[in-house]
Amino acid sequence: MAGAFTGYRRRVRIVPQIGRVDVDMEDDAHCFGVTLTHDGTTILAVETSAPRYPWTTCPAAGVFLASKMTGVLLADAADVQNQRDHCTHMYDLFVLAARHAPDHAPTVYDIRVSDPVDGGGAAGIRLAEIDLNGETILRWRLGDPTGVDGIAGGNLRELDAWTRTLTDDLQEAGRMLRRGALVSGTRFFDFPVGAAAGAMTQMIGACFTYQPGRADTALRVADTIRDFSNEPEKMLTGESDDRHIEGAASP
Repeated sequence: MAGAFTGYRRRVRIVPQIGRVDVDMEDDAHCFGVTLTHDGTTILAVETSAPRYPWTTCPAAGVFLASKMTGVLLADAADVQNQRDHCTHMYDLFVLAARHAPDHAPTVYDIRVSDPVDGGGAAGIRLAEIDLNGETILRWRLGDPTGVDGIAGGNLRELDAWTRTLTDDLQEAGRMLRRGALVSGTRFFDFPVGAAAGAMTQMIGACFTYQPGRADTALRVADTIRDFSNEPEKMLTGESDDRHIEGAASP
């Protein structure tokens, strides 16, 4: 069991094989998988899985992704579609799969974002970190523009700008750290089971579920939130976590 920690965790596992890449992700609010088959140049098929998801419409995003991306060149995977038309998380996994198609060894990213120690909720100061194959490679202090102990900090916009300054080998990790930092705010949401996504008007157009004409039919699923604070080893194993957070919601 990991040392005492309270906050958001996300694990992304990338497993390349000859002609195939499997990418799986689990965090507090989601568990998705994408399998991409290819011939070394072109994407031949896309399959997805959704073991745990926040909205009733989420699984259909996998069918949509496959319909748009089958036949696309691996090199073009990140450039041919508007990400907002897709499930944000499935799309991210798809792009990772395409980028790692030439790899010969698995890659595991672990992201963690601490809950604020000052009681400030999502607006409080939080430490975001990402590990690559067990080694911490990037840190960012959310909500702290001054930075402490040599760790850069600021808001999400500043994190995005900072990510763009990283060396090529850290760009991917920087983008994933920013995604984790953004999604970590779901720990502070409260959205009733059975309610429609369309009620969150500020999110309309943000992803597959929140598209106009779909958001009003997308209903909040029960029992989808988990807390892996002190049992990160259970992510992507199918095991139950240390505690369920009842009543919380995920955009």
